Amino acid sequence: MVVEMPRQETAPAPEAAPVAVEPASAPTPTPPPPVKPVGGFVQVETAPPSASDSGTGTA
Repeated sequence: MVVEMPRQETAPAPEAAPVAVEPASAPTPTPPPPVKPVGGFVQVETAPPSASDSGTGTA
């Protein structure tokens, strides 16, 4: 009977795993967009999207 208890704890674990995969996918597509406006400038990658606009005018 003691073996059945640990099995139940393992069941809920797999359910939580798939949930974490969803949020991880969202941040992945976010980085690609900023790379396009970079225009070959590595500094823009580190700077926020709003800073890229001001940086372009200064450059």
